[in-house]
Amino acid sequence: MFLSFWFGPKYGAASGGVSWSEVKGLLVLVLALVCGLALGPLEVRASELLVYSPTLNLDGQNQASGPQGKIVFSVRSFSPVTSIELNGVPVSFRPSARLNLEVPYRLELGENRFFLKVTSAQGSETRSFSLYLPKPEEEPVGQGNLLSLYGSLGTVWEDNPERVNPGVWAKKPATKLQLVLLPVYTEPYGADQELLYSAVLIRERYFSDLMIVPELFFNQLALDWQQRLGGLTWSLGVGANEIADQATGVLELAEANRHIEAQQLVRGKLKWELSSQESLSAACELTKRNAALNLGPRYDYDGLTKTCDLGGDLAFDPYRVRVELGSVQNDSLGDLQDYGQTRFQLGWSAPWDKNWTLKGTLGRTGTRYLKYDPLKLAQENTTQTTLALGGNYQPPGAEYLWTLEGRQTNQSSNVDFLRYQQNRLSLSLVFHF
Repeated sequence: MFLSFWFGPKYGAASGGVSWSEVKGLLVLVLALVCGLALGPLEVRASELLVYSPTLNLDGQNQASGPQGKIVFSVRSFSPVTSIELNGVPVSFRPSARLNLEVPYRLELGENRFFLKVTSAQGSETRSFSLYLPKPEEEPVGQGNLLSLYGSLGTVWEDNPERVNPGVWAKKPATKLQLVLLPVYTEPYGADQELLYSAVLIRERYFSDLMIVPELFFNQLALDWQQRLGGLTWSLGVGANEIADQATGVLELAEANRHIEAQQLVRGKLKWELSSQESLSAACELTKRNAALNLGPRYDYDGLTKTCDLGGDLAFDPYRVRVELGSVQNDSLGDLQDYGQTRFQLGWSAPWDKNWTLKGTLGRTGTRYLKYDPLKLAQENTTQTTLALGGNYQPPGAEYLWTLEGRQTNQSSNVDFLRYQQNRLSLSLVFHF
């Protein structure tokens, strides 16, 4: 009667009995209904969405080495990821089912909690972890000083390396090898103060024997004190520069290895970090020049140069924009070398994929001399415009990158022989140790 009431006369007395196969089917149906009511809909996250980090424990506490860094993590999914949030803030990315991302952060002292939520068409995954930044008194004794080396090695082709007016002199295309080294030694004093010992070495060597000056040297030694005050970082420093070259032809007969200029400088910089990707900066530098080139009292190049720059780094995902404004005032001992200069530069960069970054710059510099020069037959007024396009490629897991850039410079002037156009193409390897 029970079976007949619930499932009709087939299972009642009129059916002549119930077979064992029918009973088994009924039991399976009842068990499925019970499990469904008890457990609800099943969600298999582990097989649909995988979030992991090669450097962090995404389910616990991590020790931070400094107040700034990057959260490195990877996502693997059977369907494209639709959104990623870190502490409720969207993270920009190119939609894909396989992602390798780096998100910059800035920490406060103590424990900093993070909630990482990744969502795809199949579901979502939330990971909770923390980064602990120790207080200055908690830092281990004997942490040591830091020595870093930044540098680049590349080749540059130029169609007009001597920057001549083709209507006055013939252009001589040439290729040069360029080496830039920047060693920096950091001596920390607590968590927010440090002393930086730095040097800059630049070597340029042209492969062409037709160049009057085939080799150029630039050396700098500097000492800077840097301090952080919350989001503000300021620094003061002193330094010395040396510029020299190696001449050929007529110049070589006079002096093959020439010391062109020695400089002593004082500089200061202030940077305000608005966010992990945006900042404003201001910098000033006073340089005293001792020039070897001297054509008489009216042509003495010794003097002072005052430089001031304002800059801003802005983020418009996925683009990064850099704006710079600058002013230069040159006061020489000679009567004819005083000039004022204004500069403007706009730069941008954007990721192409996980290993490529595209970039470009547009710059304009105006220079106006204060007095009439009888050798130039004018009071010089020059404008220089520069356009550059290129990109960076960083192999997966590498601490170096390749950079390729094409650049065109156009200079107009009221002095005929100072007008020129230059095209250049460069390929460089940029590294950091």
